[in-house]
Amino acid sequence: MAWAIDKIDHRCHAFLCVGFDSVSGGSCKIAWPIVRVPKDHGGLGILNLRILGYALQLRWEWLCMTKLVSAWAALPTIPEHKVGSMFNSSVSVEVGDGTTTRLWTDVWLSDRAISKSATNLFKAVGWRCLGRTMKDTVTNRRWVCDNNGARML
Repeated sequence: MAWAIDKIDHRCHAFLCVGFDSVSGGSCKIAWPIVRVPKDHGGLGILNLRILGYALQLRWEWLCMTKLVSAWAALPTIPEHKVGSMFNSSVSVEVGDGTTTRLWTDVWLSDRAISKSATNLFKAVGWRCLGRTMKDTVTNRRWVCDNNGARML
C-alpha cells in the first residue's frame, strides 16, 4: 500500500509543479512539504495521504470496537503495525459484562491482546472468531468448540 501512496504523491507533486506526470529537480517554485502545510499556516493544504490513511484506519478500529451491532463491525480488520500499536496504546478496555469486549483482539488481559500473546492458540481458533465478544465466546465454553473442530465434553 505504501508504494501506491508514493505513486499518487509523486503524480500530485508533478502535476502541481509542472502540470505533467513526472517532475525533475528544480522545476518547482515551492517545496512539497510546504505545500502540505494547512492553509492557515501558509501552505496549500494538500493532504498527506499516508497520515490520512493512518487516521482512517484508527477510526475504523474505533468504530469496530464501539459499534458491535453494525453489520460491518464483525469484519476482520488487519491494521498496519503502526496503526495497531497506536490504537492499542491509546485505548483502554474494561471488560464489564463482556458484551463489548472482543476476547481475542482487545487488550484487556495485560498489555497485549490474546491474539498477540498466545499466537498458537489464536491460530488454532482461526479468523472466524476474530470479532466475537467475550460474552459470546465464554458462554457455554464456546471458545473450546472454536478450536479447529474440537468438541465440547
